[in-house]
Amino acid sequence: MDFTNGSPSDVRQNRLRAGDVLLYSGKGFIARAIQIKTFSRINHIEVYDGAGKSVASRDGLGVDRYDYRALNLARVLRPRDGFNIEAARAWFRTVQGQPYDWIGLFAFFNAKRQGAENWKMFCSEFAVRFMRAGGVEPFTKDTDADSVAPGEFAKSGAFTRVWDINDRPEAA
Repeated sequence: MDFTNGSPSDVRQNRLRAGDVLLYSGKGFIARAIQIKTFSRINHIEVYDGAGKSVASRDGLGVDRYDYRALNLARVLRPRDGFNIEAARAWFRTVQGQPYDWIGLFAFFNAKRQGAENWKMFCSEFAVRFMRAGGVEPFTKDTDADSVAPGEFAKSGAFTRVWDINDRPEAA
């Protein structure tokens, strides 16, 4: 599917597939803090689950299924091979309702299995585990999910870029 020249609302209505990774570039205080800490414009990640919904760990809310949001969407990535959405959804049901991991968020460069030990997750930690549950290894098997920043997904070879905000003519 061609996302070229599409707006985030076009992406929602016509082109997203279950398993697509949604990368966001926000503008609030926490968003800016994450961007500065990670040297990336990306500060949040969710995974599209179909029917206008995404799964994620949202700040202040935790792990759940949410309405898709186009606001601040910066890039859409698609797993290259063999993503099993049903297996990922089955794993999701085991962690749904976990709180957001504020401490882990700001310690992710030195946290070790923080989310596994405290039963809380931040967004990219959740996304790594969701992808792995669906059979896609976004990084290396020894990469701890707690050590991954949201922007690292944009560098992963496990995904194909299918839409970027810079693809829009008005961004040029």
